[in-house]
Amino acid sequence: MNPAARRAVARPRVLYIAYWGALEPLGQALLVPAVLALAARGARVTLLSYEKPSDAHPRAIAALRARLRRGGVRWIAGRYHHRPQAPATMLDLVQGALRILAKPGWRRYDIVHGRTLVGGALGAALAPLLGARFIFHTEGYWARERVDAGTWAANSPAYRVADGLEQCLFDRADAIFCLTEASRAELELRPAVARQRTPVVSVPSAVDLDFFYREATDRSVVATSADFDGDGGAMAESRRAVDRIRLNATKATPTIVAPTTVAPTTVAPATVAPAMADPKFAEKTTPPGRQGAGKTILLVYAGTVGGAGVGDRKAPAEPGISHRYRLDLMAGFVAHGRRTGRRVHLEVLTRAPAALVAEIVAAAGLPPEGYCCRMTDRAGVRAALAQSDGGLLFQAPGAAAHAGSPTKVGEYWAMGLPVLLTRGIGDTTTIASAFEAGVLVTGHAAADWERAWLQLEAMLADASTAARCRAAAAAHYDLGQGTLRQWEVYRQLLGWPEA
Repeated sequence: MNPAARRAVARPRVLYIAYWGALEPLGQALLVPAVLALAARGARVTLLSYEKPSDAHPRAIAALRARLRRGGVRWIAGRYHHRPQAPATMLDLVQGALRILAKPGWRRYDIVHGRTLVGGALGAALAPLLGARFIFHTEGYWARERVDAGTWAANSPAYRVADGLEQCLFDRADAIFCLTEASRAELELRPAVARQRTPVVSVPSAVDLDFFYREATDRSVVATSADFDGDGGAMAESRRAVDRIRLNATKATPTIVAPTTVAPTTVAPATVAPAMADPKFAEKTTPPGRQGAGKTILLVYAGTVGGAGVGDRKAPAEPGISHRYRLDLMAGFVAHGRRTGRRVHLEVLTRAPAALVAEIVAAAGLPPEGYCCRMTDRAGVRAALAQSDGGLLFQAPGAAAHAGSPTKVGEYWAMGLPVLLTRGIGDTTTIASAFEAGVLVTGHAAADWERAWLQLEAMLADASTAARCRAAAAAHYDLGQGTLRQWEVYRQLLGWPEA
């Protein structure tokens, strides 16, 4: 490679397209940290997102634009149009393409990184025009998820079009990023992927472990706030120091997962260091509800909500509503705990209407004094998790469940919370079992719930539980490791020699 080409590749020019809003909670959790991390590694990133009018307040736009600019990311904020769905999506695609092609130097991209189905479709269309390599970053099997949620029928024209588009993107991509090991193995078996030797890399919904961290744990290593620098560098280093104590092992270097490479190293559950046996250390990392008998157990659920019958009355496109996430069953589990004499409280963090949440919870038998519901920002989610004892995720089964990676699970574990979850949600069951970081709820009869409650109480009484949960997050959901996997694919596609 000649010197000029090497300099160009050393900082790859990336057009990152996602059919999410960078200002909405999902974008704040997954999109903004991802592009900033790629830029910090050296990529010159241009982000195209689609902002919902309810989120696009001028002050919020200005603040995020300044934040992204400081991080080296150019931001093109498109507008999201909702109805009618198909024409609105086509309008968004056309407007997004025009916004990109109208920019000076629009041919100067090395990689088009299309995230989400619509983002992938636009990326696949633009990449040949830009002379760039195309990466399809799938967020699960979107068309199948719509069927699982009851939004579409399996034989409907909408499903056939969306599913056909998704299959085409898998076959045309120069590389594929998926969310789980289960879907990675499935995608590698596709004839076109195998024939073209397309790299397929599992990148779970990553969590910024420096952000989602219990502050009391920071104080166990760093004595005063005076030790922190203005950019949080010392804070981040202190958190990594605690993680090294907890993991008692160094992180394995991720590998490119492709038919032409060796399989990724399986991350074994980490052994909790003896330091965690120190009662004072354990007390500092123990949430309020765990500190002795008779205390109220605080369980939290963060995200969109649904329940039996909700799909008949509410459109899943409304903010905060998804028929896959069974708030009715989670509330029923908490209600069972209260009926059996336990002091337990549920906190629901969601954008869904409070009246809908109240209706679902009441139908599940949980009284008003047994729960609270509020909408909050990312920092508010972290604060709520810091006060909680465990996280909940009861998801309806479906054909696409194994390909999903709910962000909330990584956030729960990053904050040291054991997770109560149902079977078949991406790789979560395997991870929870390997790290003893969660309770699998195998059914929803009273006996199943009682068994899960007993297992949860045993985990809460174990001083090493928080460390195991944090280890699970560090091994599987770390934003830094996820960024490195993606960067290695960039390098591979561009023929950049390994550093």
